[in-house]
Amino acid sequence: MLAGATSCLASASDHFSFDEHARAVYRDLLQLDFERCDAALENVRINASGAGARNFAYLLLENERDFFRLFVYERNGEFERLKGNRDKRLKRLQHSELDAKWKQFLQAEIELQWALVHMKRDKPFRGIQLMLSAHRLIADGMERYPDFYPFRKSAGILTALLATIPPEYQWASRLAGLHGDVREGRVLLESFIEASAKSDSFLIEEALAARSFVSCYLENDPQTAYRYWIRAAGLGEPGPLFAWVQVKLALRAGWNDAARNALRALPARGFERLPLLHYLQGLAELQALDPSAERHFSLFFDRYPGQNHRAEAWQKRAWHAFLQGDLARFQWCMNQCRETGPGLIDEDKQAFLDASSGIQPDALLLRARLLSDGGYAERALQLLKGGPPAYSHDDIRLTEYHYRLARIYQQLSEPKLALENFQTAIASGSSSSHLVCNAALQSGILYESSGDKESARRHYEKVLSLDPDRYRNSLHQKARAGLSRLRSK
Repeated sequence: MLAGATSCLASASDHFSFDEHARAVYRDLLQLDFERCDAALENVRINASGAGARNFAYLLLENERDFFRLFVYERNGEFERLKGNRDKRLKRLQHSELDAKWKQFLQAEIELQWALVHMKRDKPFRGIQLMLSAHRLIADGMERYPDFYPFRKSAGILTALLATIPPEYQWASRLAGLHGDVREGRVLLESFIEASAKSDSFLIEEALAARSFVSCYLENDPQTAYRYWIRAAGLGEPGPLFAWVQVKLALRAGWNDAARNALRALPARGFERLPLLHYLQGLAELQALDPSAERHFSLFFDRYPGQNHRAEAWQKRAWHAFLQGDLARFQWCMNQCRETGPGLIDEDKQAFLDASSGIQPDALLLRARLLSDGGYAERALQLLKGGPPAYSHDDIRLTEYHYRLARIYQQLSEPKLALENFQTAIASGSSSSHLVCNAALQSGILYESSGDKESARRHYEKVLSLDPDRYRNSLHQKARAGLSRLRSK
């Protein structure tokens, strides 16, 4: 166990102590209770303004507060208002008398958090610059202080992320001699979690979330990730961030009812502090074909201050109206989606392109898609198993039919039927279709799970050779993560 995990050398005037008061502020952050958090940090600032010792745990908490504000809320103008805090905090660290290992860890943590903020805001070049800066600090810190376990958390997150850097920026990581590895990132996170649990639970919550997301999104094992989260943290104090993690994992795993139950159990204040949860509940109800979805989407628009997910939410409202037979409202919602614009994230870009195409969805395929996405595979199969005669002269619909059927068989653990339909979708569709690209990706995943590494590699590389009209970044990221997994096996 690491001596000094909560405090550094007692003789130093500046120190790091994740004491009970710091933990209380951190708990407020996890609850997104910024009013209490701001008041507590302001009291610390006033009390530390004299000649006494300074606890730099509060510098980390200040940066965490900015990170959560920018990463979760995405309010217009807030990034420009807060981004200068990075330089100010790094200067405070440089001029401090803090123990060297804590100083280096905090510098790395600040760089990493601002890297993630820049990546979220579609500023990849600056984000990767900050990632590389954080990596240098972390690698040097782990070599200098091998028993100082906090570096493992940051190293785990960064090692996993480096495996998914877009190709146009990989030259920077190669120039710096860096490489990413998804499995290695997960192992580092688990090492931190184990060491932290034995001592003082220092920032363990975010490590548990990071480990779950690495397994879910990068190792493509969402069901294991969801079970891990529930076992490790999901049964703790209910709060908006924990609910967000749990619901995202449940939706990704295809356990729609688990997501609905988690959201229905959350107190109203959780939705007030994280209005994005209204969107997730609307999505979960829509995937169950529940008419209440519209109410939750409406609350999302009324209360969410950010820009991300807005085009996507208009698209989902349009789908809801379409399935209710209200074609006028469907067209109005699609117009709102177009006026919102493509945004920064893949989901919004996809929704904008969908709305801009002017193509009306097929009701049967849309219902099957929603049910399949929600994990209701048997219900979806009942809709499609009659065959696609109506699509025999429509290549776009035929491609989607076989793709949807393949996904359903994939959920039902019928890999042979899934691969057959994925291959039919690839053969019948355009090379620019995101469904064709995803069919190649899912084929790679199926081959990987069966132990056929060569077929898996070939399909992941096919994904990277395609330029799909939608979801390009996320599809290519998942393919790169798949290749990274194959290299580590």
